[in-house]
Amino acid sequence: LPSYINDDEENLPLILYLDSLSLSSNNTSTSKKLRKYLKMAWDEQYPNKEAFFDKTHLEFFTLPTPQQTNSSDCGVYILHYAEYFARRNYTDEEIGDIDANWFSYREISTKRKEISKHIYRLAEIQNNASNNNNDDKDK
Repeated sequence: LPSYINDDEENLPLILYLDSLSLSSNNTSTSKKLRKYLKMAWDEQYPNKEAFFDKTHLEFFTLPTPQQTNSSDCGVYILHYAEYFARRNYTDEEIGDIDANWFSYREISTKRKEISKHIYRLAEIQNNASNNNNDDKDK
């Protein structure tokens, strides 16, 4: 990570960009769009308060990440990233150590199967509840 992030005098916010497809070789466009969105959302929510989302006040840092092998696992990767960050309080140094071997494809495959099982289980519960409601109406 950039050295100023560890500066004790000023702890600046940071956007971590994780792209499991590496579709964009130039992340400048993504950074600009995110900054523009944040500025618009801020201005709408807090019209009388000034906030700065430029490079000086909000760093945009691209992390090397494990790459997906298909075009359908984007959501699974996002959930896996979120779970990793939610379960662990990464230090700046640890975030800087994240690389393309952060986790294995096997973890993604397992997560996809777990999600599928949850969806089927929820569908079954919903179907049973619907059938019970229909049975009650028939009485």
